[in-house]
Amino acid sequence: MHPNDITLLTAAVRLLEDGFIPKAFEEGGIIVNPKKEKAGKFGTFTDISSHCEERSPPPTMVVQELISRLILETNPGPDSGGSSPGSENNTSDGVASPDPDPSTSLAGDEVTGTNEVTLTEEATSSLKRMFDRYSQAKVYMSPEDVGEWLVTINGVVGRGSEFRAAVACMSGGGRSGDGSNTSANLYESNDPGLKIDTVEEGSMSGGVDGEGSAVADLGTPAPAALPSNGRLAWEDFEGIYKDEIKAGKFWGVQHDLNACGCPLQDSPQREGEVFSGRYDRIYIGGGLQPPDILAVRDSVCDRACPNDEQGSDHLPVGVVVRIY
Repeated sequence: MHPNDITLLTAAVRLLEDGFIPKAFEEGGIIVNPKKEKAGKFGTFTDISSHCEERSPPPTMVVQELISRLILETNPGPDSGGSSPGSENNTSDGVASPDPDPSTSLAGDEVTGTNEVTLTEEATSSLKRMFDRYSQAKVYMSPEDVGEWLVTINGVVGRGSEFRAAVACMSGGGRSGDGSNTSANLYESNDPGLKIDTVEEGSMSGGVDGEGSAVADLGTPAPAALPSNGRLAWEDFEGIYKDEIKAGKFWGVQHDLNACGCPLQDSPQREGEVFSGRYDRIYIGGGLQPPDILAVRDSVCDRACPNDEQGSDHLPVGVVVRIY
């Protein structure tokens, strides 16, 4: 496997290229097909770039290396080893060794499964500033506070993994569903002192103004509501972002910090230090075969994108094929 072919570890690629997902297939340390082999209905497909004889497929995503700025180390669970992504995932040329699909996790079991992540002081400081901003320096965030935070990062209340995790914590169930969270101790449905007006469906949506403050649009429907008696404690707010990092959403966390006016700032990005991986592919199937591939056009960049040459963090790929 070429080092850039990190999505070979995903079930979607295996289904497309092999025509099936093996039983107990693991993706980022999580078994995604536990019961039996799952076969596709449309045969197999050919990854065009992998059939170029002149060169190996180049990375299609080149971005700032954020792992070492967010994670200090990983603490292995009882069944897996751990390592420090910040210290071991960089190659000598300043390009970080690729990890699996950001929608799954870091490579192998480094961060997923029973492992816990240890945030850097820089990451913890930025997250605490974000929490303090929306909690207004309280020890918890009210539903209104949480709603304003969600509007800032997602544009609306009711979407995104952060929303779902916040609801779980504020409802007393905890992110793991076992009630073992600090916010559960603040949830008292029979205490009139905690009665807070519900952030109801459609009551808060919108975006961010020019100064980075949340702007609510009361007329735009939102698909869900926050628990009216719930409160979100700092420990669970931090835990929500630890879960985001464990899922490999490093650039999503950076987006949230920037959108809320609390960017990473203690250790500036070192010149030339990037993360790269191959995430984007073009497949052919049916009557088309590799001999029908006439040309493959790749985009190559060794600087963090977007930049003055590339308008997106995903580099475009193209192909010319013979159609009969």
